Amino acid sequence: MPNKTDLIEKVIESLERDKASAEAGLASAREGAKEAPSAMESHSDTTRSQMQHLAENLEKDIQEKESGIMALGDFKTSVGPAKGDVSVGSVVSITDEAERRFIYFILPAGGGTKVETDGASITVLSSTAPLAQALIGKRAGETVSFSAGAKVRMLKIIGIE
Repeated sequence: MPNKTDLIEKVIESLERDKASAEAGLASAREGAKEAPSAMESHSDTTRSQMQHLAENLEKDIQEKESGIMALGDFKTSVGPAKGDVSVGSVVSITDEAERRFIYFILPAGGGTKVETDGASITVLSSTAPLAQALIGKRAGETVSFSAGAKVRMLKIIGIE
């Protein structure tokens, strides 16, 4: 398994790319809002208000990405080897009922990000995600019951790093 610090760097790089994309979208949305007719010019064209709403959402997304980048930068210096049970900073390998294997990296930010390393795909789970909460505190060999919508999944922890 690769160095956790290297994995966190890959997550930060992914968040930075996502942030740059959101910033480009924000500039485009602001320009679109400026060029769209106002309510006084067209009562039925809502483009301006839609573009303003899009810009507000993109601003929030950018702030979340910035916050995540900072949190991971701070966390990177304190991440270490596993201490026996799943915790924030753990890389957890699990299998489901169909014996499919999944690898998750539990971090304070960056949930949903996927990183490829050594031929393995690792998915970042935010420490507040329901699956992360179900795994935290458990040990290798334990089976965790996890509700995904109406379906209850049984997940076996096969490794913690």
